[in-house]
Amino acid sequence: MILISLGTSVMSLIYRKQVPVGSMVYFSGIGIGFMLIQVTLIQRLTLPLGHPTWAFVIVLTTLLISGGIGSAYSTKWKREEDRRFVPILLVAFLTSVVYLLIHFYYQSELALSTFQRTLLVITMLIPVGFFIGMPFPYGMSRLKKHQISISWGINGLMTVAGSIVAAMLSLTFGMNLTIIVGIVVYLLLFIFQPLLKM
Repeated sequence: MILISLGTSVMSLIYRKQVPVGSMVYFSGIGIGFMLIQVTLIQRLTLPLGHPTWAFVIVLTTLLISGGIGSAYSTKWKREEDRRFVPILLVAFLTSVVYLLIHFYYQSELALSTFQRTLLVITMLIPVGFFIGMPFPYGMSRLKKHQISISWGINGLMTVAGSIVAAMLSLTFGMNLTIIVGIVVYLLLFIFQPLLKM
């Protein structure tokens, strides 16, 4: 009942604020995609970093700080003649590279100290975080003033939903599929961006 009321309220706000469908899809996509990638990376890096709490702190802190820096530089990537925002594609590519490196680490017999492993993880995650922080401010810059608040809310709601979806996918199908879905979300946003008019 609560979910129905919440959904009705959100749809009412979307209708009143006249938020385009493309904007809803875009902000929903980056919210869900971000959480699918983040949650999977935390789970996958728990063993190399030695503890779930340490993995959570390192992954979240690195992604948020580098994402904040990326957000500050997002406008430098924006050109009116471009139909697609390239950092969206770079998120998918760099996430794939990082996940392959993590897989390589699991298969290797590298003997690294906790400090070395932590430093290696931070170094790998900084580029991902830098570009993952760009799509949100870029999307905001494409909106009219009265559409910003509801779009922000949609992104926040889908971020919460994304964490639930990530947990469900990981428990049911495994971490590999979960991060693949997150990567595919960003790829689809890049491919269909002209249709979304973002």
